[in-house]
Parts: sequence; structure tokens; C-alpha cells
Amino acid sequence: MSGRKEQLIRTLSSRAETAPLSKPMFAAWLVAVVFVQFVWGLWAVCTRYMQTRPNPVAPTLQLLVVLNIIAWPSVVALVYLPNCTMRRLQQRQQRRQQQQQQAAAGGCAADQDDAYVFTASSSSRSGSNEQQDAELGEACKQQQQQQQQQEKEDELPQGWRQRAVAFARAQALPSAIGGIACLYNLVNIYATKFTTSYLVQLMFMFTPLLVAISSSLLLRQPKAPGVYLTLLVAIGGSAMVIAGKWLEDASAQASGVATEKTSAVNLAIGLLLSFACTLLMTAYMLALQVSRSLVTNDQVLMANRKITLLVFVPLALGIEGTEFAWLWALKPMDIGVLVGSAIVIYTGANLLLQMTTRSVGANLVSVFISLRLVGSIVGEIVLLKDTPQHWLTWLGFGCVIVTMTAFLCYQQRFGRQHLPTKGASDADLAANGADLAAASAVDGVSGAAAAASPLQAMAVQQCDSSHGSKPAATADSAPRM
Repeated sequence: MSGRKEQLIRTLSSRAETAPLSKPMFAAWLVAVVFVQFVWGLWAVCTRYMQTRPNPVAPTLQLLVVLNIIAWPSVVALVYLPNCTMRRLQQRQQRRQQQQQQAAAGGCAADQDDAYVFTASSSSRSGSNEQQDAELGEACKQQQQQQQQQEKEDELPQGWRQRAVAFARAQALPSAIGGIACLYNLVNIYATKFTTSYLVQLMFMFTPLLVAISSSLLLRQPKAPGVYLTLLVAIGGSAMVIAGKWLEDASAQASGVATEKTSAVNLAIGLLLSFACTLLMTAYMLALQVSRSLVTNDQVLMANRKITLLVFVPLALGIEGTEFAWLWALKPMDIGVLVGSAIVIYTGANLLLQMTTRSVGANLVSVFISLRLVGSIVGEIVLLKDTPQHWLTWLGFGCVIVTMTAFLCYQQRFGRQHLPTKGASDADLAANGADLAAASAVDGVSGAAAAASPLQAMAVQQCDSSHGSKPAATADSAPRM
């Protein structure tokens, strides 16, 4: 295995480690994970509502553009304004530190001159005192030279090319991660257009398996206890929910009761798009965990919004036209769903998902993705007025709730023991590195691995360019909102 591949594995494994948490903090983050997964289950319901209930219905691309435009004020309030405040406070603190360093350098120079004068005038000084004075003068001289060199570098003007290259490098990784989230949102909206939110969430249940497998193979992380048993029971409960829904629709059609039906083509397209969402979310969660020491939560969110407006606005205008008659015909209920989904889910839940993933790890967050199915069921009942009638649906619903609650209590009790605290050792990384090299050489290993490879390369490149130094703005230093 090459040294570069070994360094890549070491870098990703170390950056994917989660910081140790106290039991109360771990329990609080678990509650946040449960909440954010349940709320994200309402996203498919809201987007399906906007594409099926209003008259006229909202076109898909135009709906995505309008959601981002509505979400911008919340991004400014939750991200931009706090960042500006923190930046100004940091600048003031840096100026104070520079003033203190300058004052210390001036005092050091004065001490150096006094030491030289004292050395020249004192012929009876002992050899040890003369050596101490010489060391003091040499240290002060080196400090002055470093300060002068830093001032010269700060005064050097940079051309527009250097600034453009620096800006592009700084925006590359946030844009890549934000682009994954943006593409996921688009594919998810299209999936809810072709099929019901139940089927979308059913395909989404494969995300924890892909995350666990990818984390084990790519990041060499240990598996959380009880993950596969919890996933097995949760997926079984989700399958019962879907089976009950299908049996209910079949019974209604046999009795001649009108139901909302989709064609076989639309069903196949919806399932394929839902599986694509699963791959994109797997790559997104792994990228968040790997890059937490390189980019902040707000950088990813802002990049997501910028990519959406710069890419999908021209696509929406070119494909679906410039007519927004559906927007002006919305009723108060429709407006509430549109605004709520843009601010609460698209912005707030997105930020909270990033924070929870980087705090407790992608493996643990992915375990509770089954709650998205629960959220979609509740949303279907409340918003779309589609109440499941079959007993198998409710049995699966209770199975998912009981399983997730039991796992939550178990993790809360033994939380710190179940957190991944250390990656694999250097010897294990060197021994297992050939597996990753062989997997990366095979085309089409998995969608998550293919999507994560460019992010891994950029992460290692930025780490090499900084010579192992940690950037000033890290995910841990980002304002927690």
C-alpha cells in the first residue's frame, strides 16, 4: 500500500472520531437526533402536499427554488448575523493580542539593550550570568525578526489571481458537501411527486446499513452495540407499515372505493429516485463526519443555498417556464405548509442534522432514521388526511416506536461506552489498507463510496497544504444554534 493511501486512511479515521461526551450531553444529543429525524420525515409529506393538493399544483423545480428563497431570511438570522458578530469579536480579540505582542516585543528590546550595556560595563560578571544575558538577547532578537517578517508578509499585496485561487480552495469542500445535500433535496422532491411518502421512506430505511458498512470499510470505525439488531427490527416494522398500506389500498380498490393510485411506471421511477436519495444521504452523512475539522456547519448550509439558486433557478426557468401562477393561487393552509417546510425543515432541521452527526457520529444518527417513517405517517394523517386503516400498519408503527425508544434508553444509560472514541491503530490501518485500495479500484463499489472519494481527496489535500495544522474555523468552534 502506498504511503499516500495510508496517510489518507489515517487522516479520515482520525477526523471521523467523535469527542467524548458526558452522559447528560449525550442524552441531549440523542433527543436532538430523534427530533430531527422525525421532523425530516415531514419533509416528504410537505413536498408531496405542495405537488398534489393545491390547485394548480406546484412544479417541482419551481417549488425547490421558492423553498430556497423563503429559507434565505432564516439563513441570514441563524447563520449570517451570528457569524458577523463572532467575526467582529474575534477581530477585536486578535487586535488586542497583537497590541500585547508589540508591547512585549518593545519591552524585550529594551531588556536586550540593557543587557548589552550591563554586559559591556560589568567586567566582573560571572560566566554563567554572561551566558544567560546572551541567551536572553538572542531570544529577543529572534522574536523581533519573526514579528518583522510577519508584518512584511501581511503588507504584501495579493493579486486578483491569488485571491481567486484562495477563494476557490476555501469554497471547494463546502460546495461539494452542500452540493450533495442540494442534489438530495431535488431527488427527494421528485420522488414524492411520483410515489407516496411511505414508499420513499421505505427505501430510505437502507441508509443506516449503507452508513454502517461505509463507516466500517472506509473510516475503520467500530460498530455501535446493537446496531444491526435495532436496524433489523426497525426495518421489519417499516415493512409491516408498507405492507399494511398496500393491503388497505387493495381492499379499497376491490370494494370499489376510490383511492389515490399511481401507475407502475411512476411507482418504478419513484422507487429508483428514493434509492438514489439513500445513496446521496449516505455520502452526505459520511462527508459531514469526515470534514468536521475542515468546514463549519454554516459554510455547508450557505453553500447549499448558493448552489441551489445558481444552478436550479436557471433550470427551473428554462424547463418549467417563468409562470408562477400556482404561487399566487395558494390558500392560507398552503402558504403555511410552504413557509413552515422551508424554515423549520429545510433550514433548521438541516443545521441540527449537521450538528448531531458531528457530535455523536453518523452511525448513531443513522440508527434513528426509521423515525422518518413515523414522521411521514403522522404527516399523512394530519396534513394529507390519509389515515391508515389496516391493523398491520399500526403494528409496524408500534414496532418502530418501541424499538427506537428501547434503544434510546439503552444508549442513554451506557452512552459514553457506546461512543466511538478512537479509530484503528496505525498497525491495523496498515494491515487493512489493502482492502480500501482494492475497493477503490473497483468501479461501482457503492454510490456512497463513489460520492465520498472526491471529498476524501480534497480533505487530504487541504490537510497536506496546512502541514497538519488545524484551521481556525472548525466545526467545534462554530456557533451552536
